[in-house]
Amino acid sequence: MAYKASAKVLPIRLTLGTPTVPNVKFNATITVSDTQIHSSDASASNTVGLYTGRDVSVGDYICTSQGGRVLKIESISAQTIASVTCVVEDEMRQNSISSANAVGTIDEDDGVLFEVHNGRPILFPLPAMPRGGLLNNWASEVQSRFDYFDFASSYSPSGTYPGLAVGDLVTWDSGNSEYVKLDATTTNDHIGTVTEKFTDNSIRIRPTGPVIDITLGGNEGDIWYVDQSNPGGVTRTRPTTGRVEYAYFQISANLAIYIGGTRDSGEFLDLTSNQTAAGDKTFSANVTIDGNLTVSGTTTTVNTTNTTISDSLLELGTGTTGTPTNDSGIVIERGDQLNIFIGFDESAGAIVFGQGNVTGSSTGNLTIQDVPVALGSNIQFTNSSNANVGTDMHVLYGTTTNATETTLSNSIAIPNLTTAMFQADVVARDSAGTQHCGYKLSGVVDNTSNSLQIVGTVVEEIIAESDVNWTATAEAGGTSGDIEVLGAKNDPSFASDKTYTLTANGTTYTYGPTDGAGDSYGGNFYSGINALNVPGLTIGVHSENGFVNAVKLTYVPQSGSDQLVLAATNGWDHLSMTTGTYTSGGANQTLDIKVTGEASTTIRWTAFVKLTSVTH
Repeated sequence: MAYKASAKVLPIRLTLGTPTVPNVKFNATITVSDTQIHSSDASASNTVGLYTGRDVSVGDYICTSQGGRVLKIESISAQTIASVTCVVEDEMRQNSISSANAVGTIDEDDGVLFEVHNGRPILFPLPAMPRGGLLNNWASEVQSRFDYFDFASSYSPSGTYPGLAVGDLVTWDSGNSEYVKLDATTTNDHIGTVTEKFTDNSIRIRPTGPVIDITLGGNEGDIWYVDQSNPGGVTRTRPTTGRVEYAYFQISANLAIYIGGTRDSGEFLDLTSNQTAAGDKTFSANVTIDGNLTVSGTTTTVNTTNTTISDSLLELGTGTTGTPTNDSGIVIERGDQLNIFIGFDESAGAIVFGQGNVTGSSTGNLTIQDVPVALGSNIQFTNSSNANVGTDMHVLYGTTTNATETTLSNSIAIPNLTTAMFQADVVARDSAGTQHCGYKLSGVVDNTSNSLQIVGTVVEEIIAESDVNWTATAEAGGTSGDIEVLGAKNDPSFASDKTYTLTANGTTYTYGPTDGAGDSYGGNFYSGINALNVPGLTIGVHSENGFVNAVKLTYVPQSGSDQLVLAATNGWDHLSMTTGTYTSGGANQTLDIKVTGEASTTIRWTAFVKLTSVTH
């Protein structure tokens, strides 16, 4: 694991130059008396294993005197391994305040340069003590100075603030890049409280969160958020979706306040007491109201997504009495185009689908024009006096790329105890547009006892045909119900001298006689049955009826009356499979329109089918 780097504590000698601010800031030269050996990772700025003058940083402190008198490095103009040219400052003016002559300097003497982390001076490992004015208790005095000013829990922002006073709650005004009082009109975050104010109007702030050493790369006053797209990272870009999680408020290049959590006043809701929210509010997601909704002003409804209503019935024109005169229905706004009207036309006495210059505020006898109506692939017409009769219209489709017969989708289900007459218009066109066809198919189907049959013959009329190889026909289809035969043993080997016989779709298939491990498939029952290549037959395992990995035969019927027959020989008894005849539980249930194209030609087919039926 990685460990924290050793602290930097260097023996130095201080030489002061001219002041840049009288009694407060001074030009200075720091001579590094000796290097400090450490075992931290080497960097480009120092000799391996050594702290030198090149490692001195802005924010480091110097002590050469008793009484806790220190100077802080404010800026560095030049530095080498042995010396640093810089400007130092009497931070918090404590040197001058505790001096009889109000001078903020410290002795030009040997001393110690040290770091401060999270507001605390780091005074180990101490170098060999210099011979100058420092005595053994200097370190405790420096520590007491930092404790007195509570550097670990407060900070001094740059600039002056004549308008702020001790006790003021402050926030950051990003527009003017300064701290301002927090009041009822301020929507920014509460950053801290002014705890001290000095004669030059500089202030000290105790923040709402801990001050930590961190280099973020931004500027004073920046808010940093948890980066939703970078786990563990932060960003100055406020998230626009999801939960807004705060991370830091930056107070300098290397310091920040930790402000974790959701902090904006605009993101808080009083969950128990009454609350009034001023200003316009926009909700970006759904709103659910369990109680009553009272609207005092004009309602404006904007719907940008689909709306679902749990009520089973929707009533329009509530309160209408006497003879109705107003057309009523639903209006669909279409911008610059005529709006769509779906409703009841009182003058026509009918339900209409149309278009016109109508809006939600229109009243009276509306002027409605005809409009095309697309009703999907299946339209049903019924008789309100008798539910046993009706007419359906279906639109089927499909594509062929070879000469294999293909069923157009979707097949038309014929209910049990129903007789229906159908008329199908079948049209096709190849992708090149050089071949076409048109057929009319008509006939009668009957479904009795859930078995659909063509009554008589299907009449085909060729309207147009470019290729005589193309065909279209109507058949009873929809064979359903696979045949499954379950064995009761997990024994994949053939017994010796066995012959296995089965019949599927009228064709008999035989394997054997076997000679145990010496037969063609090494005695493996599964491989031997698969080798028969029975169309629609697969062999696998099952874990039913208390068995694990027992034998299972599955057969998909290849025609409406197809059966699977297992010969009554001891070959099947070997795997405890019941012999006999197996029939699918399904039957023909649909009317299928089947088409045949030709090889290497992409043909698109469609059929319009009208079905008139009666059910008994």
